[in-house]
Amino acid sequence: CIRDSINAEYGGYSLGGYVAMLVAREYPELCCGLALGGCCNEYFGAVANILNDIIGIVIKMTPDSNLWKAVPYAFGKGIPRDALNEAFLRSGLNYERWSECIALMKETQAGEYLSIIKDFDGPILFINGSADYRSAEVLFSKSAKEPRVSVVDGGNHLVFIDPIKRDLFNQAVMDFADVVFFS
Repeated sequence: CIRDSINAEYGGYSLGGYVAMLVAREYPELCCGLALGGCCNEYFGAVANILNDIIGIVIKMTPDSNLWKAVPYAFGKGIPRDALNEAFLRSGLNYERWSECIALMKETQAGEYLSIIKDFDGPILFINGSADYRSAEVLFSKSAKEPRVSVVDGGNHLVFIDPIKRDLFNQAVMDFADVVFFS
């Protein structure tokens, strides 16, 4: 969250992007911009809810040690293990809570997140790695009133912690903050 007096630019990555959209919907008077990273996939609506239920069940049934082995393949292929450790293990990621986190992405009604994007009056940055799950990026950006799209070439879902790509990601977010507050 980047704050300027009463208004703030809310942002989030992956699950955090969906949370930022919910905050913007609930408190539009406080939100002057949205930076949404890693949350432009097509799994919204009924399909997402079914997929999230299945993922939640699998996560609950899988020992933590095996989940950890899956993280680099699912989200961070090519990112050094120490960067993954720093971002996830040392920050206190609790695998037992993954199913609850995934449940937060479920829509209470079909098209909920798309309608939040359509109704939001400020600029929205959609930022993703080129190798991330981006199947709804065009739909989301065309639905926004003031869209900005930034794609970090060669980045995957964990582009924000990739030692080689994170500076490009951070610069795009800071450039967007300049647009929100200074133009």
